Amino acid sequence: MLVSIPTAISSFFYRTTVLPKYVLLVVGASLILMLLLMMPLSGERGGAEITAARSRLTLLLVLFLITVVVSTAFGAAPLGSLFGSYDNQMGLLSYLCFFVCYAGLIIAIGANERWFVLMLWSILFTGLVVAAYAVAQFVGRDPFLSPALYTYPSPDGPITRVPSTLGHSNYLGNFLLYTTPISAAMAFASTGSARRIAISGVALSIAAIAFSGTRGAWLGLLGSGIVFAILERRKTGVVRTANRKGRRVAIIGTSAFILVSVLIIAAIPRSRSILLRGRAFVTDGLTGSGRTILWRDAARMVPSYALIGCGPEGFSKAFLPYKSDDLAKNAPQINNESSHNSYLDSAISYGLLGAVFYAAVIAYAFLLLFMSRRAAASKSMRLTLSGLAASLVGICIHNFFIYNQIPTGLYFFSFLALTVAASNIVAAHASGGVRAEAKPTASRKAALILSVIAGTAVVFLAVYYASGIARSDAALERAFDYARAGSIEQVISNGDIAAAGPDPIHAYDYQVARAITQSIDISEDAPLDTAGTATERNALRARRMKAIETAMAHSELSLPRSLTPEASAVLLAYLAFKSGDAEKLRACAERAVKLDSRLFSARWLMAEALLSSDDREGAIREARAALALAPSSAEAHSVLKRARGEFEDLLKRAKKAERKGKLDRAEAQLRRAVRDYDSCLSCHRALALFWERRARWADATIEWERLFREAADAVAKDEAAAHLQAIKERARTGG
Repeated sequence: MLVSIPTAISSFFYRTTVLPKYVLLVVGASLILMLLLMMPLSGERGGAEITAARSRLTLLLVLFLITVVVSTAFGAAPLGSLFGSYDNQMGLLSYLCFFVCYAGLIIAIGANERWFVLMLWSILFTGLVVAAYAVAQFVGRDPFLSPALYTYPSPDGPITRVPSTLGHSNYLGNFLLYTTPISAAMAFASTGSARRIAISGVALSIAAIAFSGTRGAWLGLLGSGIVFAILERRKTGVVRTANRKGRRVAIIGTSAFILVSVLIIAAIPRSRSILLRGRAFVTDGLTGSGRTILWRDAARMVPSYALIGCGPEGFSKAFLPYKSDDLAKNAPQINNESSHNSYLDSAISYGLLGAVFYAAVIAYAFLLLFMSRRAAASKSMRLTLSGLAASLVGICIHNFFIYNQIPTGLYFFSFLALTVAASNIVAAHASGGVRAEAKPTASRKAALILSVIAGTAVVFLAVYYASGIARSDAALERAFDYARAGSIEQVISNGDIAAAGPDPIHAYDYQVARAITQSIDISEDAPLDTAGTATERNALRARRMKAIETAMAHSELSLPRSLTPEASAVLLAYLAFKSGDAEKLRACAERAVKLDSRLFSARWLMAEALLSSDDREGAIREARAALALAPSSAEAHSVLKRARGEFEDLLKRAKKAERKGKLDRAEAQLRRAVRDYDSCLSCHRALALFWERRARWADATIEWERLFREAADAVAKDEAAAHLQAIKERARTGG
């Protein structure tokens, strides 16, 4: 699990990086739990090994998990906090899996230093693979993901921020802070080929952290390096000549490798992304891309959630009333899933008591590491403990800017387990004691059978759940593929498969609604060869309305238990807008604005709803509110101008100019109306009729097709279809 979860990635699923990791976590933890249930009753190693997990650190971790359980039960969205959000899957269930892995890792290692070192090499190997893939992405060799997914626009040009197998560059930087110091420690503790492999891991990891553009990880890596250097500095001036010579060779070789690497990187055009990210420290006013504003708003939540917390991943729902105008303007279409600060998150999500236990877990882990390092008899053990301490320092620094995902959550609990295991190994070496193995008795055999049954049931449930969501995610990936092709029927059929899986919070229903909506939008943009007969037009209209109704039904299902209810409400409002149902549009838009009054799309759709009800003053007010959030929005500008009635004046002036024979002026006025009021179907109709009068049939066809696709009422559609049919007949007969 230490190797497979961070490296898992598959384009077969819609969630390319999250779903494979979550499936492996759930199934793997269930298998570990089954073995743990059996262990106290088995003859092999026996119940004596369970005592290996007994530690003050374990107690603190259990107390922390109790606060997570309580906040889940009484938080903002209990069911959502249990299973986690669709995007992150970091609910209570994942935390319980992490704890099972924590216990399993301690017990598996016991007091065996060889197993301890093997786990460290597993971590080193994982970091090496993840970093190597990140470097391959940076030089343009990615077998799984399109570079467009991790290339971002900036005022100075596109910036490449590689994510490797972690899904986002910030998560990559966070994860490599766990593995890089460990790799450095193993490099110093090893010789020969093992040392060369470890040095390669360090070099690739440092490069990958740089390529990720994650500035918090840069600071974390700097902190890790300083701590490791302090811990491993020599306290005496007496150094054996051989050691001094070997160290000198290592330093020269490392320096040469770094110099060559810097020259190679500098020759790659994408390396300018690193410089641009570094420069952004100053250009964004040291706000961390708006993080300081987010922290300020999130801190206001602490008094309200100090006792119990809002629950794991409940932040996105609980935060909506606390979002400021400054934050909304910084990201008008996005709502934050976290405060982007693990310490602040713990206080908000699990209450102040949860934050205290979280801090206590970290503090005691450091204490245990330093105590074990002081008592360690071997130099290699001291080096590895220095690496563990340096890793945790880097993570603690970066945690001011980030929150956990499945791989980093697993590694946090695993590093705590390695801390306890190292303490057990050092204590065992100091005492020289050997634990006695427990022998099975007849009564234990009966209990063992019950444990096997219970463990098997847990594994069965985990496999059923994991295979179900895997099937749903694969179907959703197919649905979005068909959506991009505008194939509505295929989207709906695959969406039904996706929504049928084990999904108590109906997260897949929302995603299916998104896919159907995308397919409707794309199919409308496709050119029409002909409007067909009246029967065909009615059938087309009926299919489109059925698709909208299906999407709305899925979205309605997702709304009550969603961690992001405002997103479901906005989608419902948009679908009502597409269907031309003014009453439904207004109801859904009002619900969206009530949930999040600082979300641009909610305000824009509210303006459309009011305009469709002939409330021009209200539409102008809402359009201005939308423009305050997104000043460059074409949609908000369009509804504002239509609410003011400015397009009507243009149409009148165009009609007057045409009557006077000033056709160029009339054309200019109509083109301006269409350009400035793109959503104004009256403008497109006037331009279509103008082209017909000028016998410009191709131009007229474009405008009538637009009307046929977007008109909400049947009369307007029938008019557009009749004109298209007449133009087609004229072209056929040459008339």
